[in-house]
Amino acid sequence: MANAVEIQHPILGKLPIIANWSGPGVKAQSGNGYTVKAVTRGIGPSERFTADLADLDQSTLNIVTGQGGNFLSPYYMDQWKAWYDGTTFILPFSPKAVAAAKTHELTLEPDR
Repeated sequence: MANAVEIQHPILGKLPIIANWSGPGVKAQSGNGYTVKAVTRGIGPSERFTADLADLDQSTLNIVTGQGGNFLSPYYMDQWKAWYDGTTFILPFSPKAVAAAKTHELTLEPDR
């Protein structure tokens, strides 16, 4: 593969059985030898962000491996397909847009 990217957990990706769940592994990327692409097999973007300065509520964000860093989390790799296929997600900015878009909220309270 001329334009491949390898995304794998640095430790768990070395374990034969767990490696299947700890990342997508080696995947072909679009383009060819004459295409400008800032991706190599081991180096690539950590996210895709586009700011819409005319309307910040229309800005977009996509994290390559998703919102969860733990491979047992339901949010691990939840954004991979969108990143790989070149799609993304709206990133609301204003309090009103955030309230309309959120599906859950985590509130952290310190012990007293």
